[in-house]
Amino acid sequence: KQMIETDKKDEEEAISMYKKILLVARKEGDETTEFLFNKILSDEEEHHDLFTSLLEKD
Repeated sequence: KQMIETDKKDEEEAISMYKKILLVARKEGDETTEFLFNKILSDEEEHHDLFTSLLEKD
């Protein structure tokens, strides 16, 4: 359980960082970076949802 809690926290930190990167990319008009980090953010949010679900079952 502790490992999943740590993973969930790490995902939250990553999500926050990727959102900041997206804001900068949008501000600078960097469509390639925005596209890539939207995909990465989506993956991280899925991981976070999985870890949250696993913790709720426990």
